[in-house]
Amino acid sequence: MDARELARLSEEETVEYVKTNMWSPVYPTIVYKND
Repeated sequence: MDARELARLSEEETVEYVKTNMWSPVYPTIVYKND
């Protein structure tokens, strides 16, 4: 799927696409910085 196709998706479709296709790292040490 290219950028043009992504632009045509609705917001819900985009969210679903990202959820199913993007790598979702679960690394709390990276996600949550110690301030």
